[in-house]
Parts: sequence; C-alpha cells; structure tokens
Amino acid sequence: MSLLVGKVCLVSGAGQGLGRSISLEMAAEGATVVLLELDPKTGSAVAAEIDAAGGKALSFTLDVTDYDRYAEVVNDVIGKLGRIDVLVNNAAINPPTRTILTDTLEDWRRTSMINLEAVYMGSKLVAPHMVAQGGGRIIHIASIQGFASSGECGSYNAAKGGIIAY
Repeated sequence: MSLLVGKVCLVSGAGQGLGRSISLEMAAEGATVVLLELDPKTGSAVAAEIDAAGGKALSFTLDVTDYDRYAEVVNDVIGKLGRIDVLVNNAAINPPTRTILTDTLEDWRRTSMINLEAVYMGSKLVAPHMVAQGGGRIIHIASIQGFASSGECGSYNAAKGGIIAY
C-alpha cells in the first residue's frame, strides 16, 4: 500500500503496544517513521522490524516530558528529513489501580505530565513546522476512560479526558 509514501510520521511511545502497531502500519503504508521511545531497546527493535520489512525508520530515545530534548529531536528530524507530516501522541502510562485514598500527588502529576502535558508540548513543537510546510496531522490517542471513568486510576482518566477536550 502507499497511502503515506513521502510522508514523515512521528510516533511517541512507539516501542510497544499500540505505538508499535501504529508505527508498523505507517511504515507499511510507505511513511518514514520516527520512533520516539523511552526504552532504547524497544525503540530499536521496532526500527529493526520496519527496516527488515523494507520500510524506513529512525529511532530516538526520548522521555516525552523532557521538552528540551523533545525540541532537539524535532529539529533533528527537520534537519535530516525536511518535514514532519504526522505526529501521533501515543506515549502514556497507566499507573496501578489506585483510588483517591491511595493515590499520591506525585502519581497524579507524573501521569498528567506524560499523558496530557506532553501531548500539548509535542503538538506545540511540531505545529510550527507543519504550518510552514502547508499542513500536517496531529493525532492524540485517548481512551474510553476519558469518557466513562471506572472510578480508579483517577489521574489516568482525567488526563485522557483532557486529551478528548483538547
């Protein structure tokens, strides 16, 4: 297939689960996929899968809450590939099930930083490049928990609801 030939697609949280699947599919559609992953082993493994299938991938080790590093990666991608056509804000954590009685402020803040704030910052970092090139797409991965919370994992549910509202 060739829906994304010539496109450069960034995927955060690309080393496993949904991020891995999105990355592999984008590569199968012809995109050059930029893998943003906290774990260098899983990011490299997905890049190797894409390369073995005849696709193109670059892997960057990145904590999406390190905004200076995130900006460096975006600028590096623009320097090497000349464009960013798609950003998939997928990186997320889902801490162990906790209620308001056992959750901590530190848990809440870390989950909110990764699951919501980094969505904003990633978008803010790539949007100027997309505007300059005449367009692009930013995709945010949310969750049904953002609509209908289970009553547990409040920080996760609130962050995913925030993505939906954003």
